Amino acid sequence: MQASVVLCVLSCPQGRYLSSNGSWCEQCQFPCVTCDSTSTNCTSCSSTGIFKFLSSNQCLSVCPDTTYADELNQCQSCMSPCANCYSATNCSSCQNGTYLYSPLGQCVSTCISNTILIGGECIECTSPCLTCSGSLTTCTSCIATYLLISSNNTCTSNCSPPNYPYNGFCSSCLYPCLSCSPTNTSNCSSCASSYLYFSSTCYTTCPTHAYNDTATSCALCSASCS
Repeated sequence: MQASVVLCVLSCPQGRYLSSNGSWCEQCQFPCVTCDSTSTNCTSCSSTGIFKFLSSNQCLSVCPDTTYADELNQCQSCMSPCANCYSATNCSSCQNGTYLYSPLGQCVSTCISNTILIGGECIECTSPCLTCSGSLTTCTSCIATYLLISSNNTCTSNCSPPNYPYNGFCSSCLYPCLSCSPTNTSNCSSCASSYLYFSSTCYTTCPTHAYNDTATSCALCSASCS
């Protein structure tokens, strides 16, 4: 029977720790690669194994909630107000009273103007909405070159009659106006089919003291006419 070999060393090799009486180098317990004071008090973990993340002197398969794995696979605490995070300041969820804005990985107390709160997260409005309310596609304002149709809260790049562009809106003229003044929806500048235009108003027949001068408009009679 082969006798066991006992070596005297200045310090314990990797995978062993100095016993409490200071006489022996004891074996670290799996999954510790190195340990200190006891066999399960890990100081490092295998970089290739399943239990590679070091947290509170334990080797774990994943870092616990409120922590993240740094470049050395050591679990570090997320910074407030992150509840969970990908790095110290890149949040993946937030503490109560704050909301996640994923594009920046930040927790905010109120959603910024181009986002709305959905399920505890500030979600960006769907383009071409610039701002929205209630849902991601219910626009309250539009991105550049688009105009808001307030009747259905959508954005359009083509504001055509009977609508007209005014101050960021694609507004509807009052029927039977086909086009109208931007500041007065009943002040017509042209009329729908079968109507006649006269003095900013649309008529089915020309009013008194006016006559059909074209198929779509009326003109004022001469002052000499009775």
